[in-house]
Amino acid sequence: MAARGGDREESTPQCTISRYVHMCGVCKSNILPGDRMFCFESDATTNKKSICWGHESCHNTNLPPPPTCRHWMRLGRCPSLQAGLCAFSHNEDARGSAATNLDKKRYGGRRNYIRNQHKNSVLRIFLMQTYGIDYLNQQDGVIIDAAGGKGELAWELINLSGVKDCV
Repeated sequence: MAARGGDREESTPQCTISRYVHMCGVCKSNILPGDRMFCFESDATTNKKSICWGHESCHNTNLPPPPTCRHWMRLGRCPSLQAGLCAFSHNEDARGSAATNLDKKRYGGRRNYIRNQHKNSVLRIFLMQTYGIDYLNQQDGVIIDAAGGKGELAWELINLSGVKDCV
């Protein structure tokens, strides 16, 4: 079955926007913040596989495919996929393959376990889809995470989405 969310031609990789400076694994130049980039698995230097990033323009068909998304493997869904922000593979065969029995059922009962581990990521993606990153970064706007517990939502908005002001 074709990769979900990635029904695309071989020449067009699934890309995401860079927020930091990375080294391109293909041309060895810097990927600057704001550039579109794709990921691929590389094991050329060692036996251990590692994730490399490359410019969208550096993509060629000789590169290995991107690794499978860890959220897709564990939960069977990816909150970043719907927003078009996930550069990893979403193959139907790997969907939910790493789920544990604890994730599926709660204490052997009949009811499904309610997963709340990723609720902050889901809300962050919802805010980005609904309002857009430009609206969240307006100079006069500050996002206030009232009663935010450990501050996970504020941390994800600042460090993962690039929102400038969040308390």
